[in-house]
Amino acid sequence: AGWAAAAELTFPSELQASDGEHTLTLGHVSFADYGFDTRGFNGGIPGPTLRMKPGETLQITLQNDLSTSNNVACTQTAGEFCEVATSNLHTHGLHISSKGVEDGLTYYSDDIFAEAEPGESVQFQFTIPENHMGGTHWYHPHHHHATALQAGGGAAGVLIVEDPDGYLPTEYSSMVEKILFISGHNLVTLQSMAVSSQSTLLTGAVTAAESAGK
Repeated sequence: AGWAAAAELTFPSELQASDGEHTLTLGHVSFADYGFDTRGFNGGIPGPTLRMKPGETLQITLQNDLSTSNNVACTQTAGEFCEVATSNLHTHGLHISSKGVEDGLTYYSDDIFAEAEPGESVQFQFTIPENHMGGTHWYHPHHHHATALQAGGGAAGVLIVEDPDGYLPTEYSSMVEKILFISGHNLVTLQSMAVSSQSTLLTGAVTAAESAGK
């Protein structure tokens, strides 16, 4: 018997810093075909791939479309997980400022204390120096007490800093690029955190996945 044909590999959309301001909308999205919703950017998981070059500024408006009903205060939950509908935007791998509006900036940089409440939009600007090393990095929300449910549930994506022209040998720079973002999701843990936070999202993840035959 021959090999069965596999589905074509698909990739997230790409947003270039050079094209100006972009919007990342954080909302409820399907967790593949598992029968339940999670949190994700721009309608799916992972989020769009962000690209920038050394010396550029990545301008992002974070639109928070999460449900207010899931945003239970920390004083009202039994554990450490709470305010799971409050969000922000954090990067890994960029040499940038960690300051924000409270520090006198017009927009937030990589300030993990920034807060976008449900229904709000907050602007972020990430400026990297001219001599920034190229690399493959990632981004995700980082509001304390909510990071595990938001990022761990799928709200994350790839962030690429391009290598300068002529930096890589032609043998490498001419290769076809395939971006593979692999994430692991422990549904038992996510469900337990969701129940602790009194969020309706992900509280039935395990049962739904089992019903879907996963």
